Amino acid sequence: MYRNIDVMTEMRKLTDSKPVHAVAGAGVLASQTLKDLPGLLARWGSENPVTSLPSRATGFGKTAQTRATSAAQTAQARATSAAQTAQAGRSSCLRALSPASVALEPTASRNGP
Repeated sequence: MYRNIDVMTEMRKLTDSKPVHAVAGAGVLASQTLKDLPGLLARWGSENPVTSLPSRATGFGKTAQTRATSAAQTAQARATSAAQTAQAGRSSCLRALSPASVALEPTASRNGP
């Protein structure tokens, strides 16, 4: 008799737990989605006929090519800008180090600080 009571108690504990409810809810949702799947596939097939696939694929290819070209042009413009900024910084540093200031400290640069 005690064995049946223990099993019933354990079953009650199990069915009252939230993870069991979550799994049961997920199972119900999955079964409802599978029931609706044939109708969804039929509707998708009527909205997207097989004969439209080649033109859609061509459109996607052209869109991808346009985006790639645009990204390459943007990258090239950014690289050119970065190179010009670096060159301008280098030029300003070289102007700051005039030959007169370098000639004043020839031993310091050779022998260290």
